[in-house]
Amino acid sequence: ERQFGPNGEQIGASSTGGKLGLDSKVAVTSTLTADLTLNTDFAQAEVDQQVINLTRFPTFFPEKRDFFLESSGVFDFGTLGQTQTFYSRRIGLADGVPVPILAGARMTGRVGPWTTGILDTRTGGQDNANDAVVRLKHDFLDRGYLGTIATFRSGPGVAESKHDFGLDASMPLVVGGQNLLPSAWIDQNQGVGGGKSARAWQLLADYPNDRFDSFASLSRIDSGFQPALGFVRRAGIWESQGQAFYTPRPGFLGIRQLRLAPIIPSWDVIADRNGSISDPKSWQTASFD
Repeated sequence: ERQFGPNGEQIGASSTGGKLGLDSKVAVTSTLTADLTLNTDFAQAEVDQQVINLTRFPTFFPEKRDFFLESSGVFDFGTLGQTQTFYSRRIGLADGVPVPILAGARMTGRVGPWTTGILDTRTGGQDNANDAVVRLKHDFLDRGYLGTIATFRSGPGVAESKHDFGLDASMPLVVGGQNLLPSAWIDQNQGVGGGKSARAWQLLADYPNDRFDSFASLSRIDSGFQPALGFVRRAGIWESQGQAFYTPRPGFLGIRQLRLAPIIPSWDVIADRNGSISDPKSWQTASFD
């Protein structure tokens, strides 16, 4: 920067300032890619839409930063938008305010039957933390997988280092010529210093077929469940969701297909953690459509 007097003469010495950034992509193998970033600049990222939240539950905002959007599906675990073990907006943002990402590295792709995702970042400013996630999935049966995830948060700016560990499975089946998709996940978080652990889990069965389309799920989220790098909309609950539809093909009067529903085609019931889904007295909310 240069300063000039009223007659155009230079006053003082000139100086320059700026921040050097770097983004690099490396093909480790034909199916495995590494990305590196230094002093990451998210100035071009789209601004979040303003939302007025009148509830006591947090609002889920989608990721809009390119570095975290690329290959983001590899790190999916849990119920997206509701109970996620990894939520990338926990990195580089503190209460919605950006903090500098000094360095980051990501490797994603496939190694034989393994789908692999590794992400590690170092933030500065008021955050001053190291955040890491490892996601692995192994092919199982024709279209299924067995998977695991681990997240870690530590560093000088972190009051207590925390880690999470989870397991999940998806086992698409064909039974009597019909599709059946059972799946499950479970996650546990705990402070490295020996803090109390908390768990969350879900069982789900999906039956997506031509004449019958239905699913049902049961979830449990402990009251203390809060992954350091995750998102939890509501904790301390039982939740059951589901829907059921009958879609026959009559083949007359030009009707190709009907969509018929029972008296209660879909439901979402949330009960207190000490109650039961089957006991209406313990329900916190319930919707039937």
